Amino acid sequence: MDGLDGLFDFQGIDWDDLPDDDGPDDEEFGAADYADEDADDLTPEQIAAIQAEIEAKRCLPVPFQLKPTKKIIAVVDTETDPFAKGFVVKPFCLGFDTGDIYVDFWGDDCVEQFFAYLATLTAEGYEFIIYAHNGGKFDFYFFLQYLDDLKSKLIGVVVAIIAVVFVGVS
Repeated sequence: MDGLDGLFDFQGIDWDDLPDDDGPDDEEFGAADYADEDADDLTPEQIAAIQAEIEAKRCLPVPFQLKPTKKIIAVVDTETDPFAKGFVVKPFCLGFDTGDIYVDFWGDDCVEQFFAYLATLTAEGYEFIIYAHNGGKFDFYFFLQYLDDLKSKLIGVVVAIIAVVFVGVS
């Protein structure tokens, strides 16, 4: 028996005893949220004005100063099998995206394949700033043994969900 058995048991409900619901009355809370059937339809101009008012009240982005970089900004993410008792959790797939190039690596050695690929790029002089969703809590544990080989500098975890690493930087 699973924990939800009986939770949605509708067999014992006497449907004839439930009150009819004809919709809101004008005095009921929330009635103003419903369209008034006697009201005139809004014109396209009125709708545009309402939308413009709503848009004007939206939260605007905070101004920032873009920091120039010659490094390639990229993202990486691993995929693992579901966590199950008795199984070792390890990646079976890794994706790497620079915005110009997407590469994925498959198999039990996908992390090793990725770092071999990354080593060839850094040997050619490319430098990266790589972001990893959940990197600080998960992905980087699979990366640690490779980071030293790439002269990497792990600089920190941002909000414990996104982590960043500079690759090819001394």
